[in-house]
Amino acid sequence: MPEARLIYVVRHPIERMKSHYVQLRVLGLEGDPIEKALAANPVYLSSSRYASQIEHYLEHFAREQLLVITAEQLRSERQQTLRRVLTFLGVECDLKNPILQREFNTTETKRIRRSLFQAVAHSALYRTLKRLTPAEVRYLAHPLITRRPTRTMTLISDDLERRLTDELRGDVRRLHRYVEGSFDGWGIEGK
Repeated sequence: MPEARLIYVVRHPIERMKSHYVQLRVLGLEGDPIEKALAANPVYLSSSRYASQIEHYLEHFAREQLLVITAEQLRSERQQTLRRVLTFLGVECDLKNPILQREFNTTETKRIRRSLFQAVAHSALYRTLKRLTPAEVRYLAHPLITRRPTRTMTLISDDLERRLTDELRGDVRRLHRYVEGSFDGWGIEGK
């Protein structure tokens, strides 16, 4: 698709890592505390190296085919950012639709299995019981076997945050080349 138009949404990279961690917890693929997980698994950090990822795309697509926006712009300047996206795509659309004001898939809407159920979730017995349980009962039981992620679940030490920031600084500097408008680099460059 040589004429493809690419839109890349970036967000504060450390906040993205925390969200990534919560998502893996929701999926049952991460069991370590966040501090240990972020320090031990390089996927968290490499997934937040936005400029490096963009540069790989630009080996195959012209710069004019790529629009980079920040999640923060999308949140705080939604109308202007959506206009930029639609203009980039060459689409005319009424931005008054209320659905354009909603956020989807937020951390607050996610649920994590409680420890006991996490431990047995991959057993054959659990899968069998789940399959045999009527959907209505599973729906009613869901809040009992899961919980919402807590704010403390994503707290990291100042030391780890400094180390991650140091690792990301060069990538964030390069990211400036690709983000249009006012982009402060999330304050990472100056720390």
